[in-house]
Amino acid sequence: MAEEHTTAELDRAIVWFLSDRADAVRTETLPGSEMVLQISAQAHARRRIGSPSRSDRRPLGRPLLLVGVLLSVVVGTGLVVSAGARHPDGSAAPASPASSVPRVVGAAVPGTFTLTSPMTTTRRNPTATRLRDGRVLVAGGYLAEGTSEIFDPATGTFAKSGDLTFPRDGHSATLLADGRVLVSGGLDLVPAEVWDPATGAFTMVGTPSVHRMSGRTTIQPDGRVLFWGGAFDDGSGSPLPTIAAEIWDPITGLFSISSIAPPATPPTSIPGVRVTLGDGRVLVIDASQARIWDPVTQALTATGSVIEHRINPTATLLADGRVLVAGGTSQQQEDHLRMVAEIWDPATGSFAPTAMTAIQRVDHAAVLLADGRVLLVGNWRRNDDPPSAEIFELGR
Repeated sequence: MAEEHTTAELDRAIVWFLSDRADAVRTETLPGSEMVLQISAQAHARRRIGSPSRSDRRPLGRPLLLVGVLLSVVVGTGLVVSAGARHPDGSAAPASPASSVPRVVGAAVPGTFTLTSPMTTTRRNPTATRLRDGRVLVAGGYLAEGTSEIFDPATGTFAKSGDLTFPRDGHSATLLADGRVLVSGGLDLVPAEVWDPATGAFTMVGTPSVHRMSGRTTIQPDGRVLFWGGAFDDGSGSPLPTIAAEIWDPITGLFSISSIAPPATPPTSIPGVRVTLGDGRVLVIDASQARIWDPVTQALTATGSVIEHRINPTATLLADGRVLVAGGTSQQQEDHLRMVAEIWDPATGSFAPTAMTAIQRVDHAAVLLADGRVLLVGNWRRNDDPPSAEIFELGR
């Protein structure tokens, strides 16, 4: 059995976790409060961020691993800092190998991540499109470029759907007015294709006028689709911005260069993940920095600091207007992945921690489900990663 010693101060706590297991994950409650902390132990390492006095240490019956974690918390709030990952049956999910103990700061937002049944295959950087009936089409992505599958939120399961006409990674997927899904772009300049929910099959349509990776789309009032932004590779190894906008016509299935001005967006010189808020403003998260871009004034305004330095996370607008930020890495390395998710609140302009993801994720996709939960699919850590998916649900 692992032992622990907890010391609580007025507005912060130092939690000491003693364990003889490399992958141990424990949940501790601070004295005098209902604040719950989840701590991961690291294999055969002694990580020390503070030190309790010698008199505070409990005698040990046998050699144990000492891991120290300094956490800033609000004592007595009754909020969950990390509710932890759970399987569908309610049992605790296995801990992912952690390169560092997660840092949790501030009052938290209750929430849970629950593993669903696995996807049919492992994917990196897929698209996830919510259909009109509430299901989700997951298409393409590295390691599974030519395949697609359907997630059913009613059962929490995935089922194989039709194969793409062309392998795709870095593509876009757009829900059309008639319920079909237009898939276009990616690493190669090839014809677009349309997925039909009635048959589960993809049908080739026209070829885009320009090469576009990671482009954006906007449905026009007449049902046409405007493509804009993105980049292309000219062979130099450095992607260049795709300047031209184009329009796709669902009646003819053809593309043409568009004279329609794309929506106003933050300049391409401003990096980071972006999410459009309910009032039209755009939240831009770049590593540890978060800013709000106003399309009317074209001004950037700083907002609260991101708790965890993140590269390539997902940012999902929730039904109540808040934003879930999940996954990502602190560096371009697989052993620096972030597990503690965060919630940004537009009312306060601040970030607060919520639960830990069940699996460390980067280059994944996230989509808001019809019932307000969020589905996370895909990952990039190793090519042999299991094809996992999980659902985030806010606490009540």
